[in-house]
Amino acid sequence: MATACGRDPMVRYARLVERAASWSASVQFISEMARARYVPRAYVHDVLSASVHELATIRRQIQDDRDVDAPSRTRTADLCRQLAGLLEEADRARALPDDRALRDIEIRLRAAAQATRGLVPPGTQR
Repeated sequence: MATACGRDPMVRYARLVERAASWSASVQFISEMARARYVPRAYVHDVLSASVHELATIRRQIQDDRDVDAPSRTRTADLCRQLAGLLEEADRARALPDDRALRDIEIRLRAAAQATRGLVPPGTQR
């Protein structure tokens, strides 16, 4: 018997990983807007600060999820740590984060979410 999506622990975990990837995408968008001078520096700071806080929460939830194998949790939590570090460093420097690094982490997080859902073989994600 199939489990409802809301109760499937792998789907729940994949959604959690997608939330982390979405923070990367959000910051990429805000960075683009900031470079075009469509948003003030204070707004960029608010987004970076909120993203670091939310990524810490997501990382803890990932680490605590015992329905997913430990190596996958470790890799994904490390990506969240890397992303939060990148954003925190940029915020401290009053700079925009490196878009290439943001995109790389986002892609890796989305691949991890897909692998969790069984959409791609686990060995093909970076």
